[in-house]
Amino acid sequence: MADFWQKKSYSQEDIESTKKLLELLRPMEEEKINSDENGFATIHIYALENNLDLELFLASGLNVNELSRKEKISALQLAVAAGHQDMVRLLIAYGADMYIQEGDTLPPLFTAIQKND
Repeated sequence: MADFWQKKSYSQEDIESTKKLLELLRPMEEEKINSDENGFATIHIYALENNLDLELFLASGLNVNELSRKEKISALQLAVAAGHQDMVRLLIAYGADMYIQEGDTLPPLFTAIQKND
């Protein structure tokens, strides 16, 4: 059986470079999150825009289950709600929690079921 999402193969050099970049960008990311009206981090924006380049960041250790600061929404919840199937597959392949729930939001799995009713 084929993998749900075929993870790309990145060189160790690519991953290490991206990890260093993430560390350097962390202060700017915090500032962006704090100024964003939804409290979205880069992972949330990539999920909303269906930008599959997110995979290199995920391969480098970006937290796939990070919640937005304001609404406490995961990237998977946003991708499911937007109907971005490839993004949903990518996030699940990197360990996104299908049952994650904070506050009044539905877990991503239940949102997906509702969308298909």
